Amino acid sequence: MISVVIPAYNEVEILPQTLSSLEEIPFWDELLVIDDGSTDGTRFLSLPPKGRWLRHEKNLGKGKALETGLKEAKGELLLLLDADLGKSAMYAKQLIFPILQDRADVTIAKWSSKGKDSGFGVVKGVAKWGIYALTRHMLDEPLSGQRCYHRRVLPYLTFKGAGFGIEVSMDIDLLRAEARLAWIDLQFTHRGRGRGIDGFWHRGKQGIHIIKTLIQHANDEK
Repeated sequence: MISVVIPAYNEVEILPQTLSSLEEIPFWDELLVIDDGSTDGTRFLSLPPKGRWLRHEKNLGKGKALETGLKEAKGELLLLLDADLGKSAMYAKQLIFPILQDRADVTIAKWSSKGKDSGFGVVKGVAKWGIYALTRHMLDEPLSGQRCYHRRVLPYLTFKGAGFGIEVSMDIDLLRAEARLAWIDLQFTHRGRGRGIDGFWHRGKQGIHIIKTLIQHANDEK
């Protein structure tokens, strides 16, 4: 059984495209969309027949949304996707094969191209070097939210990640548990925030969350 878990916060414009793309290729058995206290009508969108809403009454952050979804999901394989993939969600199926073939416990998507809407890489650099300092592993894509887990790795996840630091938290947990990780180049696209004020604001918030997450995991070693 394959469960798809999608955290969503104010994604009323792009989420329907993501869901439509997944519905066209129904390789999954369960779809859980976690509305993290949206205020734009996201929670009123229709889901595919096998889809189900999980709702937070207020915004708790991406980490809590994923924790809610993963604890509720029933699948042996757990496919985590961002809500803003749009039509490119069709490529998500490729993440399941290495796990089905028992070549990996976890697969993580590598973004094949970076457009003009990407940032300068500072936040990614903080994540990479922070993870390296704690685990002695250097990851190319520490922040990718497109990933698939075999259920056996769930007990290792501590969900200590603050908001947008959740991927970093899960990376550290999985590396410390010596899970088998595999990276796959995929043509995912998403809503880029560019290098304007909105982009700097988002990445600043993301960076703070990541630093908090790294500090929490560093304290585990004391």
